[in-house]
Amino acid sequence: DAGSPDAAGHAGVALGITHILRRFAWDASRGRVFVPGDVLARHGAAAADCVSRENSPALLAVLADMRTLARGHVEKTRAHLVSAPAATRPAFVMLALVAPTLRLMEKPGYDPFRTPLDLPQWRRQWALWRGV
Repeated sequence: DAGSPDAAGHAGVALGITHILRRFAWDASRGRVFVPGDVLARHGAAAADCVSRENSPALLAVLADMRTLARGHVEKTRAHLVSAPAATRPAFVMLALVAPTLRLMEKPGYDPFRTPLDLPQWRRQWALWRGV
């Protein structure tokens, strides 16, 4: 059908960005930065800032920009799912974990290098049960 491929593409991007953000500190500790260079440059940051593992306002702005991008793709997925057959909806259940994970990154005092980003198991189950 027409809606499912577009929904799948946007869902994949949203999940991918969320995964990059969850693993940001781990990847940076190994000298890897998967945040696009144009997003870093827009906020006056560089890959070296990420690898140095120093929290800065520019870095927090970069990560906030990436969270906004992920949320945008979640919304596009939902818009496409309206026209998709109900039988395809279970394929998108993992998308339900994006919003709670991104909210962990928006709590006061968030430090991308020191704040754990694991959802409690009960919260994961609740989000998955409620679905997209």
